[in-house]
This record gives sequence, C-alpha cells and structure tokens, in this order.
Amino acid sequence: AHSVTVMIALAGGARAAWQKHPERATDALEQLGNVGETVLGEMQAILHILRSGDSDLDNALHRSGHNLPTLEELADTFRATGLPVTLRQTGFPSDDLTLKNATYRIVQESLTNALRYADKPGEVAVRVTGDNDAVTITVTDDGRPGPPSRSLGTGAGLSAMAERATALGGTH
Repeated sequence: AHSVTVMIALAGGARAAWQKHPERATDALEQLGNVGETVLGEMQAILHILRSGDSDLDNALHRSGHNLPTLEELADTFRATGLPVTLRQTGFPSDDLTLKNATYRIVQESLTNALRYADKPGEVAVRVTGDNDAVTITVTDDGRPGPPSRSLGTGAGLSAMAERATALGGTH
C-alpha cells in the first residue's frame, strides 16, 4: 500500500509536469517504474508465501524480508514525488536484522503519512539515532497547520508502527 501511494503521487507529478517541466516528468516516470518493479517483487513474494510444501522457497523468502533498500534510497523515492525529505542517521550500529526491518517500515509508514497528509511542507525531517540498546525514530514536517484531513488509508498505519515498536520492547 505504501508503494502504491508513492506510485500514484509519481504519476500525478509526471502528469502535472509534462508540459512545463518534461525533465521532471521523465524523472518521475523513471521512479514510477522502479517503484512498480519493487511492488511486483513484493506481490510475487506474497503469492509465494501462499504456496506450501516448498522448503527451498521458504528458505529464500526468509532471507528476502531483510533485503530492503537503504533509508537513503527510501528517502530518494519520496523525494521524487516532491516530498522535501531530509534524512539524518547517527549511531545505528546494530546488526539486528529485525530491528533494521522495523526501522525501515516505521520510516516508510511515516513518509507515506507525510505524503498523504502534510499540507505543503518545506521539510519532512527524518531522524534515526541509536546504539546497541535503543533506536529512536523521529519524523516531523513543517506543513501548514489546519483541520485534520480525511484519512486516505485504512487507519492501520499508526497502529502498525506502534505494534512494531512494542514487539521489539520499545515504546511509541
């Protein structure tokens, strides 16, 4: 769902920029293709999970969940939609793949929410700090204040972030 939201934003950006800024439209379309390839891979993995009795596939899928792009690559994908993302990472030496995966997914959900709901932000700041004992993720935007907008999602994103943090002994 996160990637589809990004794809919709990229398509809209390409459509809006087509006449006046063809180079931006071309960049957005290239990113759209990249995100689409990622979505297709994720969908194929889900379909494979639904298969049973294939231990080689099970082993391959177990490893695939941790082969995520870097946080910088994630930020670049959202920047391509026009979201002004800044990313600062300090002191995150943990080799815990589950923690890295949870960190990635929490940042992904946060940026998806900023893309959906931030009103003309000048910056969406992502800060990830940590050591071997704890990771702190902070995502803020400086969009204009206003009344809450109608939810465009299922409403499960914030709960999912909290569940990820709690599952690893953290707080939200």
